[in-house]
Amino acid sequence: MKGSFLVRMADGSTRTYAIDKRITKIGRATDNDIVLTDGERSVSRWHAAITSKDDGGLYVEDLNSANGTSVNGRQ
Repeated sequence: MKGSFLVRMADGSTRTYAIDKRITKIGRATDNDIVLTDGERSVSRWHAAITSKDDGGLYVEDLNSANGTSVNGRQ
């Protein structure tokens, strides 16, 4: 595993997902690596991508989602 991230849903619940690929795509569409489908209207079809860096860090990129992407509470 290269890392993990926690998703805080609109209802306040949280989920943790493993990052085990170089690029992990997240969104409602079924062609994403991580599909968030719980009727979560705040998640775009193609919401964000997380890239695992060679130094062990993770880079988060918003994919022009409707509601934006936050990391540690910062957009």
